[in-house]
Amino acid sequence: MNCSFKAAITAVLVSMVATAVEPEPVLPLTNSPVEIFRQLVSGSQEQTHQILDEIGLNPLSQDSTVWNVQLIADSIVNSRDLNFLLSVNTGTIRGAMVIAKSGTAWAEVAGFTCSPYQQDPFVELKTIVGEDQKDVIVRCGGSLGTNVSEHGIEVYRAREDRMYRIFATIETREDLSGSERAKIEWPDPESNSGIRQIVVTRTKSRKGGKTTTRERYVWEPHRFEFVRSR
Repeated sequence: MNCSFKAAITAVLVSMVATAVEPEPVLPLTNSPVEIFRQLVSGSQEQTHQILDEIGLNPLSQDSTVWNVQLIADSIVNSRDLNFLLSVNTGTIRGAMVIAKSGTAWAEVAGFTCSPYQQDPFVELKTIVGEDQKDVIVRCGGSLGTNVSEHGIEVYRAREDRMYRIFATIETREDLSGSERAKIEWPDPESNSGIRQIVVTRTKSRKGGKTTTRERYVWEPHRFEFVRSR
């Protein structure tokens, strides 16, 4: 291979790695997702607190209880095993995690936390990039100070048993100067166009009136994320 050509290819690969999104950390779990769910709904305060400790949702009070818990099985990380999305609200914190096999053991491959008062849906599964697996949508936000609040939306997708954030934007924002709302159009999984894009219609209301803009984010497989189209 020509040395200059080889150097050019190496430079491109290095550039691709440098711009690639970083994977979410993997945290090993002692229990299976079904056992975690069973202990959370057991009614035993001791078991509940032990398992909340394991999954990193330590309650602020020893008297706190689990308000709500959901466990969903779907193709999120891989098709070899069942993957799980666990969502828990303890009344002091709201958390969710994607659980999958890491080797022969179970592990949390992505975790999210938010205020217990975050409106539903906090997390949901949706086919966005391709029909081979589901992607995870996370909504979270709250007060950023006096008369300022912001809520964002993020999308996570798996590749080679790791989870990556592939899209993020502000969904709503309120401050002293006005408000901002975003309407998000997801890609049509049945489309034959071959192009996957997210369209965000953003309306900003200020004292001088309203402005509406449209943002397009196109799926770029080599970067493994949605990139805003200029």
